[in-house]
Amino acid sequence: MMNIALMLSFPVLITNWAFASPETAKMGSERRFIAAQVSDFVELGLFFLPDRWDYWVEQAAMRPLRDLRWNKALITRVSLPAQLDRHRDLQTRQLGSSVWQIGIAGDPGLKNYFLTFRRGDRLEIRPVGELKRLRGEGVNAEIEPGVTYNFRLAVWIFDPFRGSTIHMKPVSNTRGPSHKPSTGEIIDALKARAHAFKHAGVEYHALYSTDVDPNTNRLMDSRTFLFLHENGLSTRAWRFSESSLPLGQPVEVSFGDAKFILTRTGSELLIQGR
Repeated sequence: MMNIALMLSFPVLITNWAFASPETAKMGSERRFIAAQVSDFVELGLFFLPDRWDYWVEQAAMRPLRDLRWNKALITRVSLPAQLDRHRDLQTRQLGSSVWQIGIAGDPGLKNYFLTFRRGDRLEIRPVGELKRLRGEGVNAEIEPGVTYNFRLAVWIFDPFRGSTIHMKPVSNTRGPSHKPSTGEIIDALKARAHAFKHAGVEYHALYSTDVDPNTNRLMDSRTFLFLHENGLSTRAWRFSESSLPLGQPVEVSFGDAKFILTRTGSELLIQGR
């Protein structure tokens, strides 16, 4: 299978060639057509790579802390009640005739994803499944009777994390506006609602979410932590369940090569350097 770096660099070269000063208007038009075809082909290849849109989310490596001689410097405290499910209002949009707060959720392990729609005390949860289902024809979500929207991800291969677009379009005779927020806008909203901290010059954003049962599409009595480090195509996120942090017991958790000591109390998550 073609190397990912090659797949990403090849269309850049083609695009530079296509949009260079053409000798004639006709040649410029032909170049643009070829570049568009190549871009579509490469994007299609990226789409069919196994777990292409989930590879950047991985299980954090964890182990009980036996050596108590760690660096006790406290990096930050995360208030758990304040942080829980703060990402349920990533977008506020009119869908049909009503305005909803749109967010995301996941099942335990973040193998399946969900769209959440909140209006006042009302919360509707609709399944997406694997993130790659948002590509192609997208996913239809009936938010309430008579209001169904299609959610589709259009990927910009040169900057997939920030340059892509989420298309929200009314379908099935639904009357209402369409929306096209960028993934950069979504990521900024997600980070604004996360708990941010820095360690060794690297910025992380901590999210804390109630799990959703993929069999019932209902909230569960379990929660998941997700730590995000945005870094272009090297963006990574590490997940782990709340239950993997026994109350009051420090646990060593690795985010890539970085190691932290995490201790969950009744109301806080204490993060220390290792």
